[in-house]
Amino acid sequence: MLKKPLFGVIGNANIPATVEGMKSAHFTVGQAGPVVNIALGAVDRALTEMKATGRMTEAQKTSLNRATADKVYQVQELNARALKYNVPAASGGPEP
Repeated sequence: MLKKPLFGVIGNANIPATVEGMKSAHFTVGQAGPVVNIALGAVDRALTEMKATGRMTEAQKTSLNRATADKVYQVQELNARALKYNVPAASGGPEP
């Protein structure tokens, strides 16, 4: 029998999505459950706006900027691997 929980949802009202929060809850692995629902809510609002107006003007105001998107997509790391293995670089900026 395990005495320490290995997995749990973090980022909710009970357990903050921090290393300290996970340590205090004795979790080894944490899942930030609300993140997917937040993203789906943004997509739903954008599609609703497009259906109503034919555009996504308001939705675009909350889109990621280029620098943040590059970090999320790990463009620098992908470009480094592309160079190492001599394959085309990821789109997202100049090749290294």
